[in-house]
Amino acid sequence: MAPENFSKQLKAAQGLWATAKTKAEAAKGSQFTEYEDGRYVARLMGGSIGKSQSSGRLQITWTFKFEEGEYEGQNKLDFSGLETEQNLYWLGLRLRELGYELPDKAEQLQEILNDIAQTKPLCKIRLKTKGEFQNLFIDKVYAAGDEVQGDTGVTETEEPEEEAAPEPAAEEEEEEQPEEEDEDADTVDIQPGMIVVVDSAKGKFKGEVLELLEDEGKVRVKLEDGRVLRVGGDKLQAVVDAAPPEPKAAPKKGRGKK
Repeated sequence: MAPENFSKQLKAAQGLWATAKTKAEAAKGSQFTEYEDGRYVARLMGGSIGKSQSSGRLQITWTFKFEEGEYEGQNKLDFSGLETEQNLYWLGLRLRELGYELPDKAEQLQEILNDIAQTKPLCKIRLKTKGEFQNLFIDKVYAAGDEVQGDTGVTETEEPEEEAAPEPAAEEEEEEQPEEEDEDADTVDIQPGMIVVVDSAKGKFKGEVLELLEDEGKVRVKLEDGRVLRVGGDKLQAVVDAAPPEPKAAPKKGRGKK
């Protein structure tokens, strides 16, 4: 049986091919490139407001350019949604990490993006794959003259809190470990400010809950040694401090014998 000839169908698609080819070539080396999870030094080249080609979602497209290492000169795109309160919350956190005061009006976001495009801040970023997506976190924004050599790597080892950084220390992602379900276990309503014990693969650590990350199903906990971890709520145990003992009544002064 002779193979079917699709030349007529391909000829009919020629009008669409030119536009698709241009978009595909422009995308090469950006969002479709896979990079190894880890920490890198990258320069934030800017952010532009537009709509997602796949979903039509209004979003900011960030362009980070690797400044050293294996991927030097290549771009990594990241996206911040603008359509829900939760989207805007995460955007606000990113702008604060970059050192900007949050504007009163959403339309003022463009002024910040214009400034970022001019200053092009140098950052230490962290790439972390979750499911089908690779998330990008900004762990540090370098000031002029900061030493950056040897400040990166592809390992997921723990880092101490950076004393000079105005923002919280680089957050660490606690590795998920398989565990047996305990149907009889008591559930705990974790809240910010609560003192908890983190039951991790590296041991148990006491700390304070900073924030509930509902979208990720995780909790940010600041440990006693200053490190900040992101852990699942099932790895936390609330610390119930015993009520302080009631103060003893002072002994009554008796009248001395004369």
